[in-house]
Amino acid sequence: MAGFLQELVLAQGLIAAGVGKRGLIIQCAPMSRILRPEDPWSAAFGDAATAAVVGGVRDGYGILAQGHAT
Repeated sequence: MAGFLQELVLAQGLIAAGVGKRGLIIQCAPMSRILRPEDPWSAAFGDAATAAVVGGVRDGYGILAQGHAT
């Protein structure tokens, strides 16, 4: 999920800088290719996909703050 949030913040920055008006974020995680069915922890993970169209909004809406830490 961290990758999607980083992409969202990047898109917000590019839109705020006037590089574009809208952005399309697409991400997928095909976990079934690397998980072992006999591993009990495999049930906690699965394939996933996310897509979002982002664009400018009026002041006071959208991403109001963000931060990243490791």
